[in-house]
Amino acid sequence: MKNVYDYDNLSMLTMSLAHLLHAGVAVSDALWLLAEDAKDSDVLRKMAENADSGMSLAQCFQNAGVFPGYLCTLLAVGEKVGKTEQTLTRLARYYDGQARLKRQLRSALLYPAILLAVLLAVFVVLLVWVLPIFDSVYAQLGSSLTGVAGGLLNLGKLIGKALPWIGAAVVLLFGIFAVPFFRKSAMKLWKKMCGDQGVWKYVNNGRFVQALSLGIISGMTQPEAVQMASGMAKMDVPKFKLRCEQCAKALEQGEKLSSALEKADFLTAAEGRLLDAGIRSGQGETALSQLADRLSEHSEEKVARLAEKVEPAAVILACSLIGLVLLSVMLPLLNIMNTIG
Repeated sequence: MKNVYDYDNLSMLTMSLAHLLHAGVAVSDALWLLAEDAKDSDVLRKMAENADSGMSLAQCFQNAGVFPGYLCTLLAVGEKVGKTEQTLTRLARYYDGQARLKRQLRSALLYPAILLAVLLAVFVVLLVWVLPIFDSVYAQLGSSLTGVAGGLLNLGKLIGKALPWIGAAVVLLFGIFAVPFFRKSAMKLWKKMCGDQGVWKYVNNGRFVQALSLGIISGMTQPEAVQMASGMAKMDVPKFKLRCEQCAKALEQGEKLSSALEKADFLTAAEGRLLDAGIRSGQGETALSQLADRLSEHSEEKVARLAEKVEPAAVILACSLIGLVLLSVMLPLLNIMNTIG
């Protein structure tokens, strides 16, 4: 069965369960309570029935078939070491952070892209349909568009001739991205080329260390947590996958967690020293959790800065092109009017 839960729903579900368990409600009763008002009540009712039959919470999630595998693994480990409530709380925080980051990424890329597309469409309209009108007006006044305006007029004529092909290409492009196979192939190519660079590297680091912290707090060993974190952070980016493997290999060779994370470029030297100091003082879980929160905030700040740069850049570019068209035709027209006057 397909995973139909997004980050927001997973965060709400795990946090609600954590609150109910903290209040002393039994697992089966908690699931029945959540099933009463939930849209996915069939899934939760089935889980509640399984809990009534004696299944553990992790087994209920596993048998539902709609939840990520690592969630079920973490819950199973958490239940074994008596940290079910703590694991659910950390999972809720993790999914809430991922949902927030996803919204920021969409805002940083989607809205500026739509705005740029609209402004470029206006630019094309000016070139193809508006400039020829001005050219006919100039012809009646015994002049013609020259210089930049003339060049833009010729460009508009070329675009006008190619407009059917451009429209077909745009429709084809949207059609390709509407097909899941082609969309996934395009995303795979993009991730292979630049999925672990710049802002995306910060995002990957934040996800990985958050997931690693979640695994260790839930009771996993460090190598197990690294392997699980690699899956949670989605190892479909080759460079990121190599860094995960480098971290795991360093741990296998007996290196400290802080050193392994530094070598794989998940932590800076200062962050590694902070983690090492926390581990030596017996506060390793707390130190790693704080670092995870810090990296998550850092990645969100990077995405926010990207949005601050992309949107104004798109507006400036498109408005500059439109302004160039208008100025190139209005200035000569003003000169003509002054001469006539």
